[in-house]
Amino acid sequence: MATITFEAYYGPTPSWQSLGANRLVFSGSLTNLNAMVLAGTFQDGTHAGSGTPGSDVCATNHVRNTKWIDDTHVSVNGGASEVLNDTNLADNECTLRVHFNDSVARACQNGRLYCFDGATAGNPAVGLDVAAYEKGNSTQWFHLNDYSAAGATGWQAGNVGGDNAGELISMGARGSAATDQHWYYALSASPESAGGKASFAFGVYLEYY
Repeated sequence: MATITFEAYYGPTPSWQSLGANRLVFSGSLTNLNAMVLAGTFQDGTHAGSGTPGSDVCATNHVRNTKWIDDTHVSVNGGASEVLNDTNLADNECTLRVHFNDSVARACQNGRLYCFDGATAGNPAVGLDVAAYEKGNSTQWFHLNDYSAAGATGWQAGNVGGDNAGELISMGARGSAATDQHWYYALSASPESAGGKASFAFGVYLEYY
């Protein structure tokens, strides 16, 4: 049976592991799950939380944090701004790994990653600006969600987000069949207003053959 798993690089001995029932939590601190992100700024920390946010299950090594600086630059785990490209961003510096597995070797096509409100695939995440970068398939940050279109200069106009054409990342195809296929993502989020934002999720669609 084919499965798709969201994975993050964290833990007592950091490794790629399934988030399972845990959730990605974007916070204002590399070490404190409960630190709020100021409205209009991007997160300084990313964590695996047991709820919204619940308790931090990262142990001593937290989920890797990739912070949007501008459309072509990133700060990784609080480091200096650097050009966002596949050379500078290592696989284990990415926020999220999408893992496709099947007992039979499969190729994958027509995949897409999108950001939505967690209930209806076509609806944007509420009150958030979200940027994403896919290793091997992006040249700069992609504006995955802009709930009010009131973000920084350069963000797309209009109510952006959800599983809608032009508002999602078309995932790189995997033409060579394998039992395991992976996609690596840098993710960054900014609240448009004060207060926690829980109507926020990522979704994936894939075709395999």
